[in-house]
Amino acid sequence: MKIRTDFVTNSSSSSFILSFKDENSIYDTLKSQFPEIFTKGWSYEEDGGYFNQLINEIKNTNRLTKDDIKKIVKDESWWSIRWGLEEILKCERNMSYSEIRDFFKTNDGQKMIENECKNMIDEIMKDIGDDKVIVEVKHGDGGEGEDGVLEHEILPTLNCMKAWFSHH
Repeated sequence: MKIRTDFVTNSSSSSFILSFKDENSIYDTLKSQFPEIFTKGWSYEEDGGYFNQLINEIKNTNRLTKDDIKKIVKDESWWSIRWGLEEILKCERNMSYSEIRDFFKTNDGQKMIENECKNMIDEIMKDIGDDKVIVEVKHGDGGEGEDGVLEHEILPTLNCMKAWFSHH
């Protein structure tokens, strides 16, 4: 799931929610899911490659509760959901932009956004299932040490990635 939540800039960043069965499964899960193109080169090495960087980040990241996930998803996706619903209202109900803007100020409009947000949260929670370790990691291609590989080529491909919020 990719959700755009911010304006477009020359650098990008994204946050990813990852989940694992338990603390002991993190290493083996990542090792089994890491893209093969990286496992064969210097960028994977245990002493400084992307794999090690991600393992260290997860080790040093606070564990999230399911309530934390609900808040993160709501905060990250509220505007994206609203923008998506604008298109539906425009096409299916033939509403103008001013009518849509006014609609979202009503209780029914707010409820529509909240319901979509709840559906998204429910889908992510179902995907997390019984996993006990849930973390959020952030990556980009504009900060110090950031080159975008984890953000664009590694994290989106991992099965343990449950949600992806783009801040482009």
